[in-house]
Amino acid sequence: MEVSGFVKMPQSIPGFRGSLSESWVHSKEHKKSKIEAIFQALDVVYDSVTTTSIFDIIIAAKKKSKLIITNDSLKAALKATNDIDINSEYVEVKFSRLRSAADKAIRILESHGKPVHFSKINQEINLLNKSDSSQGYVKEYNLKNQMVADSRFTPVGKSGEWGLSAWNSVNNITIIQAIEKVLHTSGAPLNFAEIESKVAEIRPDASRKSLKVYLNNQPIFVRVGKSEYALTAWRLVPAPKVKKKDAVSKRDFLLAIQATLEMKNPINFPDLVNAVRERTKLGEVSVRQRILSIDGLEIKKQSGKRYKVVFCSRPQSLLENIEETTLLRDRVQEEIKSILFEKPNIPIKKGDLYKEVLKNVECKRPTFYQYLDAMADIEQFKNNNTFYAVYKHEEQVDKIEIDVDKFNADTKTKELLERPLSLLTVSNVDIGLFELGLIFENRLKEYLIKAKNEGTIQVSAKDTSKLVNMISCVVREGV
Repeated sequence: MEVSGFVKMPQSIPGFRGSLSESWVHSKEHKKSKIEAIFQALDVVYDSVTTTSIFDIIIAAKKKSKLIITNDSLKAALKATNDIDINSEYVEVKFSRLRSAADKAIRILESHGKPVHFSKINQEINLLNKSDSSQGYVKEYNLKNQMVADSRFTPVGKSGEWGLSAWNSVNNITIIQAIEKVLHTSGAPLNFAEIESKVAEIRPDASRKSLKVYLNNQPIFVRVGKSEYALTAWRLVPAPKVKKKDAVSKRDFLLAIQATLEMKNPINFPDLVNAVRERTKLGEVSVRQRILSIDGLEIKKQSGKRYKVVFCSRPQSLLENIEETTLLRDRVQEEIKSILFEKPNIPIKKGDLYKEVLKNVECKRPTFYQYLDAMADIEQFKNNNTFYAVYKHEEQVDKIEIDVDKFNADTKTKELLERPLSLLTVSNVDIGLFELGLIFENRLKEYLIKAKNEGTIQVSAKDTSKLVNMISCVVREGV
């Protein structure tokens, strides 16, 4: 090449943020100063996080440069750059070359086209960074700090979801403010279904559970009828509070189980739970935990069936060992369970818990704390000088097992699939499927870019911009 008058291009050029592939230029046609001017003008491509048309890049580069630069020179320079994806119409800086976590977050939000929780954005950034060993791990608090300080992002209330300010459709009011706005607009009390429907227009991410919690616990709202709510400022007469149900003793609970088993024995575990709930009016989680703690019941998994089955050889024997005189400790602990089991995973102040117990069981405060400390299934913790108690409940489920080796997966694919496949449980299936979707999208994009470079199929920049476009491309090309 040198004999023919060509000179090798340097790997980097001052004033240009990119790196160059191994390239050669003819020394007579391109002087060093002209080459540097071309790439320095082309540096504008790194100012754009999203996909940009080549036409817009050329216009911006020419405005930046003081020299006359031809379109062909700029296009040739683009092709010589390692960290830019290019086709006949569009260019895009590779994900690994984006300057900050915030820039990467913008790319991810653009691909989704809707607000995403910052923790999922962070997961996706780290997953995509795995393909480049030079990319470090991004911590959630670092990403959040960047997004808070960056005007390109807009938070969706206090949900943890973020959108792009450029969308102009992201509503950043809180769920409480959305409920208040709905009621103000109506000017009259609304039932829960109406509130849920109207809030969904403002905050589509607001869950039914969140709405119920805010409507019943926030002082600015008041229940004025059955599932009907108004603003407290309107000074309407509140509906009478629902009387707290009395605690169900161990004897009464066992009687409910005994009566159910006398009608059907063995019985599917969910059917027993529903029957006991109907008789005792207790919550599902509370009934489940009580049933699992009872001696004399055989609870086994059925082969080939989803539910466990419950069997008792002598249902009448369940009450034989119950003492007529119940110890104060047992009464206090049963009352604690009846309160906390109704609201699993929701902490309650220990002082408030004591007041609730006191409504049904007389005991001194030190005695209450002593019996609470002895309960291994109740977790206690301190937060800002306030002590809490909580019943941590996680449904035990079987994980979905998939043998990846059956599909002749390579080592890289196995490593990528290891984490999302481990998350295919009831509690984490959404995260597992989310990560599997990312892997599918990235591998499909890699395949299309490779096929494009090899010239086996026709692929445009638009085809690789979103998952739906990639799928349309492989269908169109008959892959």
